[in-house]
Amino acid sequence: MARKDNSNSIASRLSRIELDAGRNAFDEVRDWLSIENMSYDDAVEKIEEEFKESTSTGALTNFFQKHCVGFKHKRARDLASDVRKVFEEDSECDFSQLTLQKIEQRAFEEAFAKDANIEELESLSRILGASAKLKLAQRKLELDIDKFRDATKSSIEKGLDALLQEIKGNPDSLALFEKLKASVMESVEGTSV
Repeated sequence: MARKDNSNSIASRLSRIELDAGRNAFDEVRDWLSIENMSYDDAVEKIEEEFKESTSTGALTNFFQKHCVGFKHKRARDLASDVRKVFEEDSECDFSQLTLQKIEQRAFEEAFAKDANIEELESLSRILGASAKLKLAQRKLELDIDKFRDATKSSIEKGLDALLQEIKGNPDSLALFEKLKASVMESVEGTSV
């Protein structure tokens, strides 16, 4: 169980400073240290300037450990979960569960890192999105090729049926026709991309 803050601790003093409705200096400093990754030295100066409270880097180290690490971890986990949901809900993206877990883990790492580079996460998102679009385009092309083959096969079959009607009754022509038909159908059905 975590110890309760001393009434004179920086956390307690910051909690008593109201900034606006529902927000106080405690939240502001927690954001500086957790989200903006402000250095302790800069935070000490800014707290003194903005809130007229004196503190030390040691006190802010304790504040960070007690109030910021869990907050930062939860915030990063929520962001990573949101990134995963974007890819899960995108109908153009058809990623496996393993890929989605990797995306979520990478998003968490970027959000939690002290020197987080959100551009890397955005770049990863663009690459994955482009990959999904490429897979969709490839699948559409495969379907178009299949439709073309079916249409071509149907046209050839109609032509062969018309030719058959013309040569009925001629055994030599029928034998030649059967060889021609077998050769044509084999070439149509055996064609691969």
